[in-house]
Amino acid sequence: TTISYITKGSVIISTAGEEIRAEAGDIIYQPDGIKYTSSWKGDPDVEYYSIHFDFLHLRETRIDRTFALQSISNGKDPCIGDLIVKIFKNYEKDDSERLLALSDFYLLWSKILPLLDESKKIIFSSAVTSALEYIEKEYLSNFSVAELASHCHLSESRLYHKFSDEMKCSPIHYRNKLRIRKAIEYLKDGNYSVSEISDKLNFNSPVYFRKIFKQLTGFSPAEYKKLRREQN
Repeated sequence: TTISYITKGSVIISTAGEEIRAEAGDIIYQPDGIKYTSSWKGDPDVEYYSIHFDFLHLRETRIDRTFALQSISNGKDPCIGDLIVKIFKNYEKDDSERLLALSDFYLLWSKILPLLDESKKIIFSSAVTSALEYIEKEYLSNFSVAELASHCHLSESRLYHKFSDEMKCSPIHYRNKLRIRKAIEYLKDGNYSVSEISDKLNFNSPVYFRKIFKQLTGFSPAEYKKLRREQN
């Protein structure tokens, strides 16, 4: 999902027969996976700041993907634009500033969420909802996509395509996100080694666990622990 703040110029975004218009001072909310075209006009310049994000806390807070493309007038909360610029600039700095940017992001999300148009909310299909419930219950189990499909009474290929289309990731990738969410909790506690966390979360090996953690968070487990200590 992407949140953009226009500081100069204006844009018309077209998707699925609908047009979204936004100008300087407005916020654009763009969920992953949509196909669109955009036409920008400057006066004379075009400038905007964009933040792309993907929650690890999944369906409980994965409501970012349940809203459609839309624009938000910055007049509803003028500090939102400034917060986006601050996050964008801090995230480009060192690791310490990046953590501050992540902290500010959740403040940004808390401000934007109430402003999103509920009438444009996207509803998951019953099959994908069933798959989500199963994965969230059995995420420590190394089930296959075929086993998940059987639970949802669909063929493996049909479930895979439906899940990927609606969630913008594969069922196994979603399961890994749940495991990494739990790994972050263990790392915050500081009571377990990386190898112990890998075992508790049923990863094939500590090496694979480190690879997935880095892939989803941008940090290795050791780097994350070090940054936590520095922040504290």
